[in-house]
Parts: sequence; structure tokens; C-alpha cells
Amino acid sequence: MKAVRFVKFCLKVSALSCLLIQSSFAQDETIQDLQQDISALRDSAQTSDAFSLEQEQFDKMRAKLLEAEKAILEQSNLDTEAVSPTQEAFESTENTNEEYTEEDYSVVEAEINKKVLDDTSRELETLKAKYEESLAELSRTKSELQKLRDEKVRSQTNLTSSKQEVERLKAQLVKAKNRLMVAETEVDRLASVEAPTKRQVRFSGKTAPAQAKASIKPAAQVSNDLSVVTIAVDKANLRTGPGVEHSVLMEAKKGTTLAVEQRHKDWYRVTTPTGKRAWISSDVVYFNSDNPNTQTSSTVRVRGYDPEAEEKAFKLIKDRR
Repeated sequence: MKAVRFVKFCLKVSALSCLLIQSSFAQDETIQDLQQDISALRDSAQTSDAFSLEQEQFDKMRAKLLEAEKAILEQSNLDTEAVSPTQEAFESTENTNEEYTEEDYSVVEAEINKKVLDDTSRELETLKAKYEESLAELSRTKSELQKLRDEKVRSQTNLTSSKQEVERLKAQLVKAKNRLMVAETEVDRLASVEAPTKRQVRFSGKTAPAQAKASIKPAAQVSNDLSVVTIAVDKANLRTGPGVEHSVLMEAKKGTTLAVEQRHKDWYRVTTPTGKRAWISSDVVYFNSDNPNTQTSSTVRVRGYDPEAEEKAFKLIKDRR
């Protein structure tokens, strides 16, 4: 509190000095003395504890200022009834000192602290609300991110399953193509075998004796020459189609002879020893006609269908009725 009073006192002295300077330049020495005293008092207050200044020092300085003011006013022929600004200032200072006590300063300080505390509390509440909003936003972001991660995992799983399903379907398609080719080959073989053996017997009345059936013989023979190849390697693969991309149907050893039905580029369709149709590469076989040392005939005799023999059989059955 004394520090505050000292600051107010210094301000008022400075104001008085300015007033005295403007009023008269004849009182320079008096003003200089006062300024020196004030400077000395200020230096003592700065070098020592500002709160250790005694009330007596302020009273002495105030009395000295009043005397100087009175002398200046008398020399300047000022109205004696005029009220001294310095006196009023000091009286105002005394009244102020009497009005505001240590308790009043404590109350003011408490109010200021309360206001600062309230402002700080409001700022903290605002920051807390923003922090809660940030936490909620962060939680929502984490939840959305987790959903996206789960969706990514499901998509990757579905993609892997789809790829596996595509590979499985491709494998099934290749197998189906191979089975279809084998089935077509088997159908062709059966058709070629069954065609010469089909007969239609037309007769009426009783059935002919078994001896008559046994005596039926074909009158002529029809021959058909087919090329034959021999396997030249230790082990050859017979495949379901013309090409290495087709699956292996069976394996044949060196020296096995196979009848050739047709050719497709460098592959031959042959009849296997088991009667199935398969394809073999021309690089692993040779024709028997190309090997003079082979004892296997290069042709196969196939007995065909003779319609004259059928007519003779019907006639023989009629004669024995």
C-alpha cells in the first residue's frame, strides 16, 4: 500500500513541477531544490525496500512542497483566496488513504482474483467441452476406420475365394474337355466296330435249327489296310488330345504297336491295346514300313460286312423248313 501511495505522490509532484515551471521562471532554484529532494527520495526508495518508507518522510516532503507553493503564489501575486491545487491533491490523497484501508485492498484483490478465477474457469469449461468433442470425433473416426479395415479383410477373403473358385472351374473345364474327347473317340470306335456286325434277319414260321445257323459262312472278304506305328522310346504318353496341354490317358512301353486312324499336325490318333482312342506324338514313334527288321506286319486285315452271305443264309433256312 505504501508503494502505491509513493507512486501517487511522485506523480503529483511531477504535475506540480510542471505547473510551477509554466507559472514562473523566477523560481528555478526552488524548483531545482525540490526536484533534487524528490530524486534523492526516489533513489532511496529504489535502493531499499519500498515498503520501509515511513509516514514522516511523506509528511516532511508534503510540508516542504506546501511552503514552496505558498512562496511561489505570493511572488506571482496569485489570489490568496484561490484554492491550492497541490493542497487539494494532498487532501484528496489523505482522504483516499483514509477511505481505502488494508482490508479494502484485500477485498479488491479478492474480487480481482475471483474474476480471474471465474474467467479461467469459463475458459477451462470451454476447453473441456472442445476436448470432449474431439474425443467423440476421434472415437467415431476410429470406429469408421475399423469398419473399413473389416471390409478390406472381407474383400480380400472374397477375392481369394473367387480366385480359387476360378482355378477350380478351369481345372474342371479341362477335365470335362478331356472326358468329352475320350467319349467322342470311344463312340467313333464303337460305331466302326458295330457297323459290320449288325444284321437284320427276316423270316417267317418256325425258327431254323442251330446247325443251320452254324453253317452260315461269308462268301467273300473285304480288306482294309491301316498304318501301324511302333513306340521307339522306353515310355510314351498317350494323351486325350493332340497336344501336351491335354491330360495323359495311359502310358505305353517301347516296342508297342498301335494302329493309326488319323493325323493332326505332329500328332496321331491311335487305337490303344485296350481298345481306347488316344493321341501320341510323332516324335516317339516310327512306322513299321520304315523299319525293315521288324517282324510286325505293316497292315491289319479287317473283315467287313458281306450282304451276299446274308442272302444265302436266308435261302438255306427256307429250304430246310
